[in-house]
Amino acid sequence: SQDRAQECAGKPGVFSRNLMVDPNDLGAVEQAFEANARFLRPRQGGNWCYHEIIALPKTVKEKDKGAIEAMLFELAARYVKGRAPRQLVWGQVHWETKHPHLHLVVSANEVRSPRRVRLAKARFTQIIEELEVFKCARWPEVLPEKLWQYRKRYNQHRRSHSEDHLT
Repeated sequence: SQDRAQECAGKPGVFSRNLMVDPNDLGAVEQAFEANARFLRPRQGGNWCYHEIIALPKTVKEKDKGAIEAMLFELAARYVKGRAPRQLVWGQVHWETKHPHLHLVVSANEVRSPRRVRLAKARFTQIIEELEVFKCARWPEVLPEKLWQYRKRYNQHRRSHSEDHLT
């Protein structure tokens, strides 16, 4: 499939999308992100990549590592399809905490584009909510509860950047 052609096969624990380098070669991955960032128009304080995390609850820790990794990769593939379909993405699974999780690095621009991709908060929330619905339907016995609903309440009480600055 086209999605599979865009993903590079990495060693266990490594996820990548739209990278044309070996995802196991961290130096090459870093160079690919930096080369893609050079296409961006210079902007003071402008991001050229984002760090995002997909985490599973600690209750899945007893499962087989391969099964957990497959869950994280399936969630990441769906997330990236909605969040960054034409951007560089690289990630690695981490096991050192109670919650197995996947760290993702996402380029701020599409491959070789001079413009940053802006994702509205409403669209980001929609992507997360759709991922939660998928997660609960796909693994109802393992991941039955929705966690984003609690996060939404947290987001409603957050201050804006200007309010934080005044404080």
